[in-house]
Amino acid sequence: MREAWACTLSRLPAGRALPFDLILFPAIGSWVPCGHVVTGHVCFDGLPSGRLMEQEYQNVLPSWCIVAPKSSWIGGNITCGWYRGQKHRQTFQDVSAAFDGAELTEFTHGRGRYVLCQYQIVPHLGRDPVADRHLANLLRWVTPDSVQ
Repeated sequence: MREAWACTLSRLPAGRALPFDLILFPAIGSWVPCGHVVTGHVCFDGLPSGRLMEQEYQNVLPSWCIVAPKSSWIGGNITCGWYRGQKHRQTFQDVSAAFDGAELTEFTHGRGRYVLCQYQIVPHLGRDPVADRHLANLLRWVTPDSVQ
């Protein structure tokens, strides 16, 4: 599966910005070939959740998803490729292997945690209420009660 996507993956080696390797795959499309899923997590309070993303999420859809390290993602996608390892050469003969990736996830490491978010929130702040609400929810979730 990974060989078919090797031409489009991105890798951030441990020690560059995070203490663990991070492997990203493209998360392009909405519904086909990439189904973006939002869970019932507090990060989606006040937003449609527990289903596939629909029109209201159009501005915050991510371009990348995290495939390694594996996690129990909060928001993510299930993707199948139509490229069969040939970047920019779409084929409808059959689909390549499916994979899933995190678009919003949490990793514990040592005594701390990392929250990684691939959603395009910042470019749309103040212009898209979904971006505004999502950022507020994220900050509320990661901020200790004593600081709120």
